[in-house]
Amino acid sequence: MRNFILLFLTTWILFSVSTSFLWAEDFRTEELVFFDDLADQAFQELDSLRKAPFKKARTAHIPIAEDLFYDLYTLKNRPPLSPSEVLSHLACSLTEGLLKGSYSWDILRHPEEIKPLAANFGYEGKFLGLSVSALLFEQAIAPEEAFKLLYRHLEEAAFSDLDPQAAPLIFPFYSEVGICMAGGRLFFRGQEYNAYLLMFVFGLSWTEDTPLLIGRVEDFTPTRWVKLRNVYGETLASRLFADGTFYFHVFPLDFLQFPLEIQVNGQQLEIMAIDGLKIIHF
Repeated sequence: MRNFILLFLTTWILFSVSTSFLWAEDFRTEELVFFDDLADQAFQELDSLRKAPFKKARTAHIPIAEDLFYDLYTLKNRPPLSPSEVLSHLACSLTEGLLKGSYSWDILRHPEEIKPLAANFGYEGKFLGLSVSALLFEQAIAPEEAFKLLYRHLEEAAFSDLDPQAAPLIFPFYSEVGICMAGGRLFFRGQEYNAYLLMFVFGLSWTEDTPLLIGRVEDFTPTRWVKLRNVYGETLASRLFADGTFYFHVFPLDFLQFPLEIQVNGQQLEIMAIDGLKIIHF
């Protein structure tokens, strides 16, 4: 039991410093291995989370942030995610690029920057989200154990509503997902580590029957709310997820008196029309 506790504490200490390793430029990764079976397991875990978020949190003994309850009710009534082979190929390409240094880790802060890469893979979805968890271990650890820690971290972070990297797991309006799990030997400043990375690439590619407005705000401090106002001064409000994403069901339809104005912390954009699905970015 003591050995397990020591391993658990060491693991999470390493997780807390792993980003400083990975954001650095002077590391390299060798012997990279992809674990397709664990990616499949991740999809099953995610599917059960999105279908029954309250049950999942209760079973896993994870507290839910109070502000999330409405969004989780919305989530559990949405159609389930579909696995996307194209997005899985994209996720593995990004994973390999990040671990080998050919992609900057800064891309995780700006999901829209991977749109050209997604298009190269043949993906034509309108909206993308990224969830990534990475761990470094000094000691050897089985991929299955690493996966449990990686996924558990994202799941807990999603329910806390604080981590931008976890927010896409519970954003209700993604329609498909690609997943990649990989590991390898990482060398940093003469030290060797066992590195594992779990990546989800979410996509949205369908059009709603009723008008839906969806978007992402990159810098939304200090508030976590976005307002939509029509020409008559009528206002709708929506809470921002931890990664700045938001959504509006624009109902009743007579609210749609254009131009609409959307505003977050003084940032403002006019919307001239909504045709099924409208994507906006600040």
